Amino acid sequence: MDRRDWSLHLSALLRGKALEVYTRLDDDSATNYDALKEALLKRYNLNQHGFQEKFRKSRPEAGKRMEQFRTRLLSYLDKWICLAQRDKTNAADIIDLFVMEQLMNSCSKELYVFLWERKPANSTELAAIAEKYVEAHGSAGAFARQQQTHQNDSTKIPSPSVKQLKTIRPHDQQPMRCMRCGKLGHMARDCRTRLQVSAIQTHTTVRTCTYCRRRGHHVNDCWEKQKRDKEDRQKSAKQSVAGVVSTSCDNHTTCELKCG
Repeated sequence: MDRRDWSLHLSALLRGKALEVYTRLDDDSATNYDALKEALLKRYNLNQHGFQEKFRKSRPEAGKRMEQFRTRLLSYLDKWICLAQRDKTNAADIIDLFVMEQLMNSCSKELYVFLWERKPANSTELAAIAEKYVEAHGSAGAFARQQQTHQNDSTKIPSPSVKQLKTIRPHDQQPMRCMRCGKLGHMARDCRTRLQVSAIQTHTTVRTCTYCRRRGHHVNDCWEKQKRDKEDRQKSAKQSVAGVVSTSCDNHTTCELKCG
């Protein structure tokens, strides 16, 4: 098959986002296999930096053997070295590639982007460009702190500050639910049901007789008062029968009538 027809046959196999990349290319790039390949690799971050990240951050997949993981790492490393235009048979070239990686990781995010845009060929050239950046911008903030690098700047999830927590709008919070009655809008300590039950219980337990001053009954049900009232009625009845009656007769004598 002629190489000039590779892009045509490849385009027939593209789907989804890959097909979108192909349709957005101009006519010359769409018929050029190398241009199409480069566009697809960029779309899926399959460039030098992408394979470097895959090599560093890959982890064994569940159910896969360690030998399969090793093969995948070697594939990522091979593509990383190839896209970095290094000779993988030259040990010094590979060592310099790893030194460049460590130098880049020690830079701040701004310096990292500055160096990446200039694409230094080796660690010596990278160090020279970094020195010029420090001379122009100063050393403050040029290098990342020891506990963080440019790689975790994009993956770190910032925790909300105290100011952000204070500015949370009321509708962003879940409504309060009473743990006693299950209704929304109030808490258990402010529940009307609890207060009503408490008031009934308080009225029942604190009820005190106003006559004998004892608790647990009303004055109308006080047996001591009923006993005393009965005694008073009996005494009053006796006094009404045993009265003193004074009358006048012809010989001016006084008669006294008594009960019995």
